[in-house]
Amino acid sequence: IIGAMILIIAMAGYSLFIINKKNEFDQVYTTEYFSATRRSNGKSPQSSSEEDTQVTGLLDKLQHELTTFQNHTSGASYLVVLKKKQHKKCAGYLRQAIEIASTNPEILHDLQQYAHILANSQKRLFDGSYSVMIAAGIATLLVGYLMSDLLIVILFAGAIAVYYLASFAPQYLILNKVANSSHTSTGFLGTLANIVGNAKVITYIFDTQDTIDTITGDNIYRYDDYSQVQASVFIVILAYLVAGIGIMYIACWRFFRNFIMH
Repeated sequence: IIGAMILIIAMAGYSLFIINKKNEFDQVYTTEYFSATRRSNGKSPQSSSEEDTQVTGLLDKLQHELTTFQNHTSGASYLVVLKKKQHKKCAGYLRQAIEIASTNPEILHDLQQYAHILANSQKRLFDGSYSVMIAAGIATLLVGYLMSDLLIVILFAGAIAVYYLASFAPQYLILNKVANSSHTSTGFLGTLANIVGNAKVITYIFDTQDTIDTITGDNIYRYDDYSQVQASVFIVILAYLVAGIGIMYIACWRFFRNFIMH
């Protein structure tokens, strides 16, 4: 339990640090900004035509690396980053362009737009499931009641907190999932609702030769089969328990994917 708590504190602390870390391109680039930068580096306050040409070439290469993302809801299209390698390559071009420090207003406008794209791609957005957190909360109460152990309850609560923080994925990773998804995800709760919603009560009707109801003389036998509904409810309860009890493993996987791999 002590080892698990140390792991929870470490993951939560690192997640908070990354989430609140300022992006290097989250900066307003103006002529005055680059003129001051050039003076501090012992250069002329105004960039030369050769330097402007270099920056333009770098920004063209950056634009070529970006992906056009189509928003099917609004019909608009955007230049975005969808992969980590893509971001690293684009960031390399942008750093070189910033280092040259062109003071041309038109070039600065383009540079600022690309800086905005790269900064946004690194912004962290919640990509988890509140339903999983609710399931974990229910499991925490259940385990705490059955085991009467406060440390276990604290451990589960810490795992839920890590799951929440570890679910803040970079925007480019979320966009990548959307761009490569052939259908709209219903999420954890939606999936369980679909399981229950698709379950059916099957009615069997049998005609018999003998009279079943001696009062009405009815010889039709009706039987309702609820096995699909019962099975779906069992699956839902089991899924909630598995998600709740396994919240620490789910949190560790999300932390590895969102903060180590990306």
